[in-house]
Amino acid sequence: MADSKTYNSTLKEFEFEVDRLMPEMDIIGICAYNLDRLTKEVQKALMECHGYLMTDNEIMKLVDEADGIKKIF
Repeated sequence: MADSKTYNSTLKEFEFEVDRLMPEMDIIGICAYNLDRLTKEVQKALMECHGYLMTDNEIMKLVDEADGIKKIF
């Protein structure tokens, strides 16, 4: 079984590739994960891959700034 560092890296690479390909294919999608099952490191990596974060209660636009990811709405 792969260690968590390998898993985190593979998941991040997958998410970046999906995010890159979707506009080329003219499709939209939602990546859905149970946050209770993800480490803070994986949560941060996923937020770096995508421009939005959707929870059960809200949708937030994310921007990447020098001091980290910011939620702007």
